[in-house]
Amino acid sequence: MRNLLCILFAFALVGTANAQNAETVFITDAEVEWLDKEVLTLSESLKKMQEAVNEEDPNMIAANKTAIIKSVNRLSSNCNIMNEKIETEINPPTKNAIRDLDTPPDYYYNKKKKVEALQELKLSQTNIDVLNQNGYKLKELKDMLKQGDYKFHPKYPQAEANLKGLYQMLDLAKNSNSIIQRSTVD
Repeated sequence: MRNLLCILFAFALVGTANAQNAETVFITDAEVEWLDKEVLTLSESLKKMQEAVNEEDPNMIAANKTAIIKSVNRLSSNCNIMNEKIETEINPPTKNAIRDLDTPPDYYYNKKKKVEALQELKLSQTNIDVLNQNGYKLKELKDMLKQGDYKFHPKYPQAEANLKGLYQMLDLAKNSNSIIQRSTVD
Protein backbone atom coordinates (compact mmCIF):
# COMPACT_ATOMS: atom_id res chain seq x y z
CA MET A 1 0.00 0.00 0.00
CA ARG A 2 2.82 2.34 0.89
CA ASN A 3 4.55 1.63 -2.45
CA LEU A 4 1.33 2.35 -4.31
CA LEU A 5 0.98 5.71 -2.58
CA CYS A 6 4.61 6.55 -3.42
CA ILE A 7 4.03 5.69 -7.08
CA LEU A 8 0.83 7.77 -7.23
CA PHE A 9 2.63 10.68 -5.59
CA ALA A 10 5.47 10.40 -8.14
CA PHE A 11 2.99 10.46 -11.05
CA ALA A 12 1.23 13.49 -9.55
CA LEU A 13 4.56 15.25 -9.14
CA VAL A 14 5.58 14.52 -12.74
CA GLY A 15 2.15 15.66 -14.00
CA THR A 16 2.45 18.91 -12.07
CA ALA A 17 5.95 19.51 -13.40
CA ASN A 18 4.79 18.91 -16.99
CA ALA A 19 1.83 21.24 -16.55
CA GLN A 20 4.14 23.98 -15.31
CA ASN A 21 6.42 23.58 -18.35
CA ALA A 22 3.65 24.40 -20.81
CA GLU A 23 3.71 27.92 -22.22
CA THR A 24 0.41 29.70 -22.81
CA VAL A 25 0.22 31.61 -26.08
CA PHE A 26 -2.57 33.15 -28.10
CA ILE A 27 -2.83 33.11 -31.88
CA THR A 28 -5.81 34.03 -34.00
CA ASP A 29 -8.51 31.51 -34.88
CA ALA A 30 -7.86 32.41 -38.52
CA GLU A 31 -4.26 31.16 -38.24
CA VAL A 32 -5.36 27.86 -36.72
CA GLU A 33 -8.02 27.37 -39.41
CA TRP A 34 -5.65 28.48 -42.18
CA LEU A 35 -3.04 25.86 -41.32
CA ASP A 36 -5.68 23.14 -41.22
CA LYS A 37 -7.02 24.17 -44.63
CA GLU A 38 -3.58 24.67 -46.17
CA VAL A 39 -2.55 21.12 -45.26
CA LEU A 40 -5.65 19.83 -47.07
CA THR A 41 -4.99 22.09 -50.06
CA LEU A 42 -1.40 20.87 -50.43
CA SER A 43 -2.47 17.26 -49.96
CA GLU A 44 -5.12 17.50 -52.69
CA SER A 45 -2.78 19.35 -55.06
CA LEU A 46 -0.07 16.77 -54.45
CA LYS A 47 -2.45 13.91 -55.25
CA LYS A 48 -3.43 15.58 -58.51
CA MET A 49 0.21 16.27 -59.35
CA GLN A 50 1.17 12.66 -58.64
CA GLU A 51 -1.59 11.46 -60.99
CA ALA A 52 -0.44 13.90 -63.68
CA VAL A 53 3.17 12.76 -63.28
CA ASN A 54 2.17 9.09 -63.44
CA GLU A 55 0.28 9.79 -66.68
CA GLU A 56 3.11 12.05 -67.90
CA ASP A 57 0.49 14.63 -68.86
CA PRO A 58 2.27 17.99 -69.32
CA ASN A 59 -1.01 19.95 -69.33
CA MET A 60 -2.15 18.51 -66.00
CA ILE A 61 1.32 19.00 -64.53
CA ALA A 62 1.28 22.66 -65.56
CA ALA A 63 -2.26 23.14 -64.22
CA ASN A 64 -1.32 21.74 -60.79
CA LYS A 65 2.07 23.42 -60.63
CA THR A 66 0.57 26.86 -59.92
CA ALA A 67 -1.53 25.57 -57.02
CA ILE A 68 1.48 23.79 -55.56
CA ILE A 69 3.74 26.85 -55.85
CA LYS A 70 1.15 29.00 -54.08
CA SER A 71 0.68 26.44 -51.31
CA VAL A 72 4.43 25.93 -50.85
CA ASN A 73 5.03 29.69 -50.58
CA ARG A 74 2.15 30.19 -48.14
CA LEU A 75 3.24 27.29 -45.92
CA SER A 76 6.86 28.36 -45.85
CA SER A 77 6.10 32.01 -45.08
CA ASN A 78 3.08 31.75 -42.82
CA CYS A 79 4.36 28.90 -40.64
CA ASN A 80 7.48 30.93 -39.87
CA ILE A 81 5.39 34.04 -39.19
CA MET A 82 3.21 32.02 -36.79
CA ASN A 83 6.33 30.68 -35.05
CA GLU A 84 7.63 34.23 -34.63
CA LYS A 85 4.29 35.28 -33.11
CA ILE A 86 4.45 32.36 -30.68
CA GLU A 87 8.01 33.27 -29.75
CA THR A 88 7.00 36.92 -29.22
CA GLU A 89 4.09 35.82 -27.02
CA ILE A 90 6.47 33.82 -24.84
CA ASN A 91 9.24 36.42 -24.77
CA PRO A 92 7.66 39.81 -25.41
CA PRO A 93 10.01 42.77 -25.68
CA THR A 94 8.42 44.30 -22.57
CA LYS A 95 8.82 41.18 -20.41
CA ASN A 96 11.91 42.56 -18.73
CA ALA A 97 10.28 45.94 -18.10
CA ILE A 98 9.06 46.68 -14.59
CA ARG A 99 5.38 45.82 -14.32
CA ASP A 100 3.06 48.46 -12.90
CA LEU A 101 2.31 47.34 -9.36
CA ASP A 102 -1.38 48.16 -9.81
CA THR A 103 -1.66 45.64 -12.67
CA PRO A 104 -2.50 42.11 -11.49
CA PRO A 105 -0.10 39.41 -12.75
CA ASP A 106 -2.79 37.68 -14.85
CA TYR A 107 -4.28 40.88 -16.28
CA TYR A 108 -3.00 40.43 -19.85
CA TYR A 109 -3.84 36.72 -19.87
CA ASN A 110 -7.43 37.43 -18.85
CA LYS A 111 -7.67 40.27 -21.35
CA LYS A 112 -6.56 38.01 -24.24
CA LYS A 113 -8.74 35.16 -23.01
CA LYS A 114 -11.82 37.36 -23.47
CA VAL A 115 -11.03 38.15 -27.13
CA GLU A 116 -13.12 35.75 -29.24
CA ALA A 117 -10.81 35.98 -32.26
CA LEU A 118 -7.87 34.53 -30.30
CA GLN A 119 -7.19 30.86 -29.66
CA GLU A 120 -5.31 29.83 -26.52
CA LEU A 121 -2.58 27.23 -26.94
CA LYS A 122 -0.60 25.37 -24.28
CA LEU A 123 2.74 24.46 -25.84
CA SER A 124 5.63 22.60 -24.24
CA GLN A 125 9.14 23.72 -25.07
CA THR A 126 9.56 20.51 -27.07
CA ASN A 127 6.53 21.40 -29.22
CA ILE A 128 7.82 24.94 -29.72
CA ASP A 129 11.18 23.57 -30.82
CA VAL A 130 9.51 21.15 -33.25
CA LEU A 131 7.38 23.97 -34.73
CA ASN A 132 10.52 26.09 -35.21
CA GLN A 133 12.43 23.19 -36.80
CA ASN A 134 9.50 22.43 -39.09
CA GLY A 135 9.31 26.08 -40.15
CA TYR A 136 13.04 26.11 -40.91
CA LYS A 137 12.78 22.86 -42.90
CA LEU A 138 9.75 24.15 -44.82
CA LYS A 139 11.79 27.16 -45.90
CA GLU A 140 14.72 24.94 -46.92
CA LEU A 141 12.44 22.68 -48.97
CA LYS A 142 10.77 25.67 -50.62
CA ASP A 143 14.21 26.99 -51.60
CA MET A 144 15.15 23.55 -52.96
CA LEU A 145 11.96 23.40 -55.04
CA LYS A 146 12.56 26.92 -56.32
CA GLN A 147 16.13 26.05 -57.21
CA GLY A 148 14.79 23.05 -59.14
CA ASP A 149 12.43 25.41 -61.02
CA TYR A 150 9.43 23.46 -59.70
CA LYS A 151 9.99 20.86 -62.44
CA PHE A 152 7.76 17.81 -61.98
CA HIS A 153 7.63 16.21 -65.42
CA PRO A 154 9.52 12.88 -65.40
CA LYS A 155 11.73 14.02 -68.30
CA TYR A 156 13.56 16.41 -65.93
CA PRO A 157 16.25 14.95 -63.66
CA GLN A 158 15.14 17.01 -60.62
CA ALA A 159 11.47 15.95 -60.91
CA GLU A 160 11.75 13.00 -58.52
CA ALA A 161 13.61 15.06 -55.90
CA ASN A 162 11.01 17.84 -56.23
CA LEU A 163 8.16 15.39 -55.63
CA LYS A 164 9.96 13.94 -52.60
CA GLY A 165 10.44 17.48 -51.31
CA LEU A 166 6.71 18.12 -51.65
CA TYR A 167 5.89 14.98 -49.69
CA GLN A 168 8.35 16.05 -46.99
CA MET A 169 6.70 19.49 -46.86
CA LEU A 170 3.30 17.85 -46.48
CA ASP A 171 4.58 15.69 -43.61
CA LEU A 172 6.10 18.73 -41.86
CA ALA A 173 2.90 20.75 -42.31
CA LYS A 174 0.79 17.88 -40.98
CA ASN A 175 3.12 17.57 -37.99
CA SER A 176 2.88 21.31 -37.23
CA ASN A 177 -0.88 21.24 -37.67
CA SER A 178 -1.14 18.26 -35.32
CA ILE A 179 0.84 20.10 -32.64
CA ILE A 180 -1.32 23.21 -32.97
CA GLN A 181 -4.59 21.22 -32.94
CA ARG A 182 -3.54 19.17 -29.87
CA SER A 183 -2.40 22.29 -28.03
CA THR A 184 -5.64 24.27 -28.36
CA VAL A 185 -7.46 24.97 -25.12
CA ASP A 186 -11.23 24.86 -25.23
